[in-house]
Parts: sequence; C-alpha cells; structure tokens
Amino acid sequence: MTGKGFRGQVATSDSALASEIRRIAGAFRIREPAVVGNVAADSSSGYFRIMKYLLLPLLAAALASCAPSTPEARISANPSSYWKLSDSHQELVRQGRIENGMPPEAVELAWGRPSRRYDGQDGKTKTSRWDYAGSKAVYSTRYYGGYGYGPYGRYGRYGPRYAYGLGPEVDFVPYRRASVWFRNDRVTKWERSR
Repeated sequence: MTGKGFRGQVATSDSALASEIRRIAGAFRIREPAVVGNVAADSSSGYFRIMKYLLLPLLAAALASCAPSTPEARISANPSSYWKLSDSHQELVRQGRIENGMPPEAVELAWGRPSRRYDGQDGKTKTSRWDYAGSKAVYSTRYYGGYGYGPYGRYGRYGPRYAYGLGPEVDFVPYRRASVWFRNDRVTKWERSR
C-alpha cells in the first residue's frame, strides 16, 4: 500500500481493496473515486450519501425501540406461550388485563416484563412479586448564579465574572406503577395506579 495513510487515500495497486471500494460504492450508488497517480481521491459527496443511507435506518430503529410494547406485539413475539393459556386468559391478555389465578406467562404477555422481580417464601409456599415502574415529569423553575474570576470576552480579558438567571428544569421521578403478587406461580392479588 502506498500513499500517506490519509483518510480516503487507497493504493490502486492493491486490487482486492480497490474491488471492495467499487463494491461498496456500487451498493450506495456512488461513482467510483477518481484516481490521481496511484492514490484514490476522496469524494465528500459520497461520504454524505453513505451517511444518509446508514443513519436513517439507525435513527428509525432507535425511535422504534422507544415505542411502547402492546399485548399484540408481545403475543406475536411469543405465540407458543399465548396458545398454552385457557380461552378466558387469552381474551384477558388480548385486552391487556390480568386476574387472579393467571400464570406468570400470561401476566408478562398482558403487561410486559416487570421492572423488578422479588422472590420469596411463605412457609413452604413459593411467592414472588413483580413491580412495574413508571416515571413522572416534575417541572420547576431554578435560579442559578455565581461569581468567579477568569478569562471572559472576545479577547480573553481577566477579571470578575457574574452569571445568574432563571431557567426551567424537568426532572423525571420514578414511581411504582403496578405490582402483581404470585403464590405457587399463580396471581393472588395485583394493584395498579390510576
């Protein structure tokens, strides 16, 4: 490989590397890089075209992961667990509801995965509690201010500096949205905030 290792500079004498560049450029409909001497020149418009085709799907996937999970999506992801349930439990799961006597699989299909699971024992009976967390936005106005000494201004003059102001602030406070209690892998009670 010749050249100075600059970004985008590849020796054309290395035929495998040059053919790989042609293959990638064809996949993104980029014209082949111009060759000056034995070094390929960089095409900045091709870089932005590649970034457009890579960033848009990544951004779409990131936004899709933020979408809330629905009972229908959980059922389609795990149909075997759904078909093992009784008809009445299947109907409740489709509605996103639970009732006493349901197995943990039905609760997970109806409400999703819990934020926390607690396992325990009452005598010889296996118990567990599932907690579902949520968050509430709390808005406030904050005063900030301060005094200091250091460079400021366009030319980096030294002297005292003052800064103060009022600004909005948003904090997200976690809370327990719902809880489900199990005895011997069956729902015994549950509660949900309104």
